[in-house]
Amino acid sequence: MCGGDEHIHTLNFSLQYLKHFTTKEIVVLTDTSRNNITIQHDNIVDVNTPKHFDHHQASIYLKTGIHKFIPPSKDVYCYLDTDIITVRQNCDTIFDQYNSPISFCTDHCKMRNFSPSAIYSFEPNTRNFFLYKQLRKSLDRNNKKFEAEMQTAHYIKWKNINDELYEDVKKERNELQKELKKLLDYYNEEERKFHIAKSKYEPFHKAYNNIELSRNKISEIKTHQKNPFKYISILYWILVRVYNKMKLKNFGKNENIPKQLDFQSFFRSKGFIWNDENRSWSHESGIDFSNTSHELFWNSKGYTFDQEKEVWIDSDGNEIFNNDYVRKLVEEETGLIWKNQTNSWVDIEGEIIQSYASNDLKNEILKQFDVYVSDPDWQHWNGGVFLFNEDSIPFLDNWHDWTLNMFEEPKWFTRDQGTLIATVWKMNLQNHPTLSVKFNFIADYYHSSISYKGDFNFDINTKRKNISPYFIHIYHQFGNPDWKLWQDVESLLSIKYQP
Repeated sequence: MCGGDEHIHTLNFSLQYLKHFTTKEIVVLTDTSRNNITIQHDNIVDVNTPKHFDHHQASIYLKTGIHKFIPPSKDVYCYLDTDIITVRQNCDTIFDQYNSPISFCTDHCKMRNFSPSAIYSFEPNTRNFFLYKQLRKSLDRNNKKFEAEMQTAHYIKWKNINDELYEDVKKERNELQKELKKLLDYYNEEERKFHIAKSKYEPFHKAYNNIELSRNKISEIKTHQKNPFKYISILYWILVRVYNKMKLKNFGKNENIPKQLDFQSFFRSKGFIWNDENRSWSHESGIDFSNTSHELFWNSKGYTFDQEKEVWIDSDGNEIFNNDYVRKLVEEETGLIWKNQTNSWVDIEGEIIQSYASNDLKNEILKQFDVYVSDPDWQHWNGGVFLFNEDSIPFLDNWHDWTLNMFEEPKWFTRDQGTLIATVWKMNLQNHPTLSVKFNFIADYYHSSISYKGDFNFDINTKRKNISPYFIHIYHQFGNPDWKLWQDVESLLSIKYQP
C-alpha cells in the first residue's frame, strides 16, 4: 500500500498485531515516494509506481502485481490488506489451507449485489450516466450523515445511562440471576415433559396444559414481586423460547416486536449485546440489563415505537431509525424516486437509474474479456487475504493486466474485485476451494446479520454460530472507539489507534 496518511496509520496499527501472533517473516510492499509518514517496519520492498496513477490506483498496482515485486517460489506466501487485524495464536495455520494455483476467501455478498459497486450502469457522458453519478454521491453523503447522527446524538443518549438504574441493576444482579435460573429450570422441566408426552403420542392438549402451568407459575412469580418491572425481560424471553420451540398459536406472542424492523440489530447499534448463553442483555459500558424490559427501558428514555410507521421516535418527535431516512434525503436532493417494487432508483420518466442488484458486471466481463459468468449470483472472492506461490503466476499476471486495463474504462470503478471475478471464471476456478472464513472474517459494522459476542467470536444469522476468526477484516468504522469490537481490539494488546 502507499499514499494517504490514514492508510499508513492503519498499516502501522495492524502490523503490531501481526508481529505479535505470527512466526513468519513480514514484508511490506509500498512506494515510499508517495508516503508522508514512516512505515514502522524494517523489511520493506520499495517500488516506483507509475507517476500518472493516483494513490488508490498505485496501491492496486502493487497488490495485483505482488508477484512481480516479491517473486514467489515453491513456498506459500500470504497477502493481507492493511485493515486486517490478527487476533489469535495459530494464525499461521492459514498456510495449511493453500490449494494450488491460488487461495482466496469468499466475500460477504454475491456478484449481483456487488455489481453496482463495480460498474456504472450507463454509457459515459450520457444523461443517465451523470444522474447515476449524482445518485451515488448523494447516497454516500447522506449515508455518512445518517451514520454520524446514529453515532452521536442518538447513540450518546443510550450510552449515558441513568446512574440510579445502574446502581439498582448492580444491587439486584445476583438475586435476579438466581431467579432466572429457577425459572429456566422450571421451563426446561416442562419442556422435557412435553417431549416425553409427544413421543408417546399423548393428546397434544395435555402437553399444552403443561406449558400453561409454566406460564401460570411465571405469572405468579411476577405478581408477588414488589417490582415486577425487573422480571419482564425474563418473562419475555422464556415466553419467546416457548413460542419458538412449541409453535403454539397465540401463546407467548409479543405484539411489541416491530414487524419489519430488525429488532436485535437496532439494539446492537445502540451498544447493547445479547448473550445467548445466559439469555441476557448487557451494554458496552459493562452494565447488565438482564433484569430490565427492553421496551420499558427505551420508553423511560423518551423513545417510542410507532407501530403504524414502523419507526422509532425520540422525545422530540424525530424519527431515529427508519429505513427510508436516507432515501427521502436523496429523493429531495436528486429528484430521483425509489421504487420498492423493483428495489431500484428511477428518474421522473420511470427509467431505472440504479438497482441494488444487477447483471451489469456480468455483462461487462463478457464484453471486455469475452468471459461468460454463467452464475450471476456466484459467491465471489474477497481480495483482502490470499495465498500464492509460483503456481499462481499465470493467475496473478492475468488479474494484474486486466485490472490496469480497466483503469482506462470510465464505466468501471477503480477496484480489483471485478477483474478478480473475471480472472477466476476465465481460468475455470469458480468451484475452486476457498479459505475458511476464519482467515478473513469481514466484520461489517452495518451488516445486521453479524452479531459480535465478545472475545472475537461472531454469529452470522442463526445458521453460522460461534465463528472464532484469526484475521478480522474491519469493514467500515476502523478505529471507532464506541464499537465494542474495536474496544476489544485495542484492549487485546493495550494499543490505542491514533489516526
